[in-house]
Amino acid sequence: MCIRDSDTTSTFRIYPQSVRNMNEKIDVLGPSVGLIHYSAYALRDKIEYSKTSPTSGVAPLISGTVGLMFSLYPCLPADEVESIIKLTSLNIDHIEANKPYAGLYGAGMLQTGDAVEMVYQLYSDKETAMIQGQSFTRWDFKLTSLSERVVIRNQLFWRDATLDLKAKNSILLGENTLLLPNANGGISLKIDPSLQKECDLRLRDPSIEK
Repeated sequence: MCIRDSDTTSTFRIYPQSVRNMNEKIDVLGPSVGLIHYSAYALRDKIEYSKTSPTSGVAPLISGTVGLMFSLYPCLPADEVESIIKLTSLNIDHIEANKPYAGLYGAGMLQTGDAVEMVYQLYSDKETAMIQGQSFTRWDFKLTSLSERVVIRNQLFWRDATLDLKAKNSILLGENTLLLPNANGGISLKIDPSLQKECDLRLRDPSIEK
C-alpha cells in the first residue's frame, strides 16, 4: 500500500504489482515489506529493509509463530496449529483500500501474540478460550480445549467451512454467531469430560496461573 507523493492526506492506493503473491488459495498473510535484511547487517554491518514483497522473508515469521506455540505447549496437536493461526488472524478485507482485493487475503494478517495466547487459553484449566471476530467460508478447523469454557461470538462459519471443536467443560455461543455450513461444510461441537493434558504448559512466569 502506498501514498502518492508521500502526501499523508491523499487516498491510500494499492498498486497491482504489490499483490502478485495473493490469490484465492492464500491461507494467511505475513508482513514482507520493511523487513530488515539480517544478512546485510551481519555480513556488511549495513541496515537494509525489503522494499518489494518477497515470500522468503515471510516464511520465518510463520514458522517462528508455530515454534512459539509449541514452546508454550509441546503437546499441541499438529493438525490444530493451522486452525489456531487462522482463527487468530486479523481480517483486513473491510479496509477501504483492500476492498478491490477482498477474498485474496486468506484468513487475514498473522497475529503471533494472539495465536500464542489462544494456545494458553485452550490448555489452561481456568481460562476462557475466545473464538471471535472472523467470517470463514472455507477451510477445515479442528480444536481441542481443556479450558474452563470456550466462547464463540461475533463469528461466522458458513458455506464450505467446517468446525470440529471438542471441549472438556463447556462451549458457549455468544451474540452475532452464525454456524451455517452448506453440504460441503459441517459443524461438530462436543463436550468430553475425559479429555486430559498430555503435558504441562511451559510458562516463563508460572505465577500467572495462580
